[in-house]
Amino acid sequence: MADLAATTSALEGGVSSIPAETAMQVIDGWVSQLQGAPGGNQIVTDLQSLKAELGKGSGMNGSMVKQLTAKLGEQTTMMAGQGGASSDQIRKLGMALTKAAS
Repeated sequence: MADLAATTSALEGGVSSIPAETAMQVIDGWVSQLQGAPGGNQIVTDLQSLKAELGKGSGMNGSMVKQLTAKLGEQTTMMAGQGGASSDQIRKLGMALTKAAS
């Protein structure tokens, strides 16, 4: 199961501080958690695209990674606006993704 606080904390430490293999494992956790969730389909698609890009290693397109991360930040922030018990943590994650992409 993906952890909101741990993911947010890792992103706040800087994207470059997260090894690609670790990032791909975290992405897998989020994909599993979000599949079938209301509003989660596009996020899952973009997470899978991000994982594929990270899997290219030295052939990775940094510009594409930034673009996908920014898009995920926007989508996550919008999902937080739907309310719910974790909406504040989800909003923080969205902001961390957006900041990581800049």
